[in-house]
Amino acid sequence: MPAIGSNFTRRFRMQIADRIHPITAIVYSDGGQFEALLQEVTAAMTEHGMRLAGLLQRSEPKPDRLKCDMHLQDLATGELHRISDDRGPHARGCVLNTDRLLRACATAEAGLSSRTDLMILCKFGKTEVEGGGFRTLIANALDLSVRVLIGVPSINLTPFREFSAGLTREIAMSELGSDGLAAARHLWPDLWLTRRNGGARMNRPLEKVPLVSPSPLVSGMNGVKRFAPLLPIFER
Repeated sequence: MPAIGSNFTRRFRMQIADRIHPITAIVYSDGGQFEALLQEVTAAMTEHGMRLAGLLQRSEPKPDRLKCDMHLQDLATGELHRISDDRGPHARGCVLNTDRLLRACATAEAGLSSRTDLMILCKFGKTEVEGGGFRTLIANALDLSVRVLIGVPSINLTPFREFSAGLTREIAMSELGSDGLAAARHLWPDLWLTRRNGGARMNRPLEKVPLVSPSPLVSGMNGVKRFAPLLPIFER
């Protein structure tokens, strides 16, 4: 899938009262620390009534394996999807099963709606850099005016910026500290206060206008052809 909006416009014009970017990227270098922090942030948001969708990674170390088992937890349903293959005790390369990843993405998409407060995605990784993975989920969330929180390894920051087309605010993981509750408050104080006080649904951050073009046929993972989602343009 190409960069967001690259087939229709080089620029999104957005009507956002508080000028929040619809995508927030937490940039990190230590995957284990980030995974633990994101789990705490997600738990805090869930406890305070936020309606979440997306996929959270849960890695399970194996004593007789060099690589962890990888699962994605669907935040809308709680369902766990195993996305790794067991390639033996000495496997060192990538153990991701892309077919399982696609199935997990399809399930997560089914849990996304205009009532979702936030979509959380664990990682803009190698699969996303290559044009697949969570890219379609991100675009579909924006189409519904749902904010997105995603982790971005520092080594993937350049391709992520090319994909997100200026719609992202970047926050270094070091700025959030190690406390998930404090990090959740820091990330979205408006969402936090609305939910904590039992208030009404937050004001939608984006105002959509009709789509301007059908989506192109693009190459996905492993060369499989699939349609990119229709992308909106946002007016001031």
